[in-house]
Amino acid sequence: MANLSGTGSIRHVGHYLTSVQVELYAGAKIYEGAMVCRRIADGYAVRAGTASTGRVQGIAQSTTATCTASGDTNVNLLTGVFVLNVHGSTPPVLADIGKLVYASDDQTVSKVPSDGPVAGTLVGIEADTGRAFVLVGPESSSDTGFAYVEIPVYPSILAAGTPMATTPRPTSTPPPICSIPGVVA
Repeated sequence: MANLSGTGSIRHVGHYLTSVQVELYAGAKIYEGAMVCRRIADGYAVRAGTASTGRVQGIAQSTTATCTASGDTNVNLLTGVFVLNVHGSTPPVLADIGKLVYASDDQTVSKVPSDGPVAGTLVGIEADTGRAFVLVGPESSSDTGFAYVEIPVYPSILAAGTPMATTPRPTSTPPPICSIPGVVA
C-alpha cells in the first residue's frame, strides 16, 4: 500500500490507553487514521514510512494542516488496538500473534523489521479480510521486556474455525482464561 493521501478511517477495536499530542516536523502533513512516528534526530512527529524515525507513537485522530515550521502544528494521537492494513508480500499471520509488527507506510504493517519502524504488537488477524489487530502506542512497541494484561478470550473464539469477527459478544464478562505477552495496559 501507499501512504494516505486523504482522510483514512480509524477502526478502533479496544479501549484507548492514552491520547497524546505531539508537535509536527516542518513540511509534515498528517491524515486522520495515519500511524505517526517521531524523528530520531529531533523528536518532531512525521507519518510512519518516513526515513529515520523511531517507533509508532499512535494513530492520528484528525487531519492536520501542513506544518510550516517545526513545532507550530500539533496532532492528537490515539493509542489502543486498531485494525490496520497488511503488507502484500510480508503480511503478519496467526503465528505472529504476540510479536512486533512494523510500519511499512502510514497505514500498513508488515512482519519484517526492515520494512519500517515498530508499529506495535500483533494481537489478532481479522478473519474475513486478513487485516491486523495491532496494539499501537509507544508503550506497546518496545523491543525489550514484556508486560501483561488480561484479555478475555471466550471459548467460542477458541473453537476451531470460528472467525473472531463473527463471534457474538457475551452479555456478561467471564474472567479471562489467558494472558497475551507483549500487551501493555
